[in-house]
Amino acid sequence: MKKKIILVAGIVAVLFAVLIFSRPKLDENEAFKILETARADYGRDNLGGALEQFRLLLKKYPSSKFAEESQRFVIYIYEKRQDYTGALNEYKKYLKKFRDTQFTAEFSYKTGFVLYKFLSKPNPARIALMRVIKEYPESDYSSKSKELLTEIFKATGKDEETVKLAETYGTAGGAKNSVGLNISNMEAFWRLGKHDEAYKFAKQIPKKSPQIKESTIYWQLLVKFEPSKENYSGLSNAYQRLGFPEQAKIYKTKAETFGKTVKKLKTK
Repeated sequence: MKKKIILVAGIVAVLFAVLIFSRPKLDENEAFKILETARADYGRDNLGGALEQFRLLLKKYPSSKFAEESQRFVIYIYEKRQDYTGALNEYKKYLKKFRDTQFTAEFSYKTGFVLYKFLSKPNPARIALMRVIKEYPESDYSSKSKELLTEIFKATGKDEETVKLAETYGTAGGAKNSVGLNISNMEAFWRLGKHDEAYKFAKQIPKKSPQIKESTIYWQLLVKFEPSKENYSGLSNAYQRLGFPEQAKIYKTKAETFGKTVKKLKTK
C-alpha cells in the first residue's frame, strides 16, 4: 500500500514538474517584439496579420504586461470588421480578465449595445446595461447605458421601467443627463400622467436642441408650466413638422392671441 502511495506521489510530482517547465517562460522583450509587429500590421490596416500576432502574444504570454493591450486590439479588429458576434465574445474575454481598466466600463456598455442593436436580444442587453449603471455610476457610459435602456423600455412599452430607472438611479431633475436621456424620461413620465416630474426633465433640455423640434410633449409641457408666445409657437411648429396643420393653426393662433391678451390686461 505504501509503495502504491509513493508511486502515485512520484507520478504527480513528475506531472507537476512537466507542467511548470513546459509553460512558456515570460519574456517581456519577446512579447514586445510580437506587439510591435501586431501594431505595425494594424497601422497598415492588415487586420488579418495583426489579429494573428495579437492572438500569438495572448497565447504565448497571457500574463504579460502587454496582454491587456493585445486583447483590446483584438476587440478593435472585430469592430472594424463589423463582426459583432465576434466582438461580443472578445468583450467577454476582456471583462473576465481585466476588470479594473479605463476601458472596462466602455466594453461593458458595448456588450449591451451589441446585444440590443445588432443581435436583437433586449433582455440580455438590459442585464448588461444595468451592470454598467450599478458598477460604474460615475462613468460616462453609465449615462449612455441609461439612455439605451430607456430606448429598450420604450420599444417594449415599459414606460414604468423608465420611470423606475430615473427615480432609482437618476440625478435630481436630470441635471447631469444627456439631452436624449432627459427626452426619454420626460416622455415616459408624461405618458404615465406624471406631468410635474416630466416638466423637471423638460427644463433641462435647451430649446435649441434639434431633438425637440418635433416633440409635441416637450412644448405642451412648456405651454402648461411656462405659457408664452414663444412656447405656443414652438408647439405650433412641432405639429406643423409632424404633418398636423390643423393643430398647428390652433396653437399659432394662441401664440398671436397670447401677446394681445397680455397687452389688453395691462391697459385695463
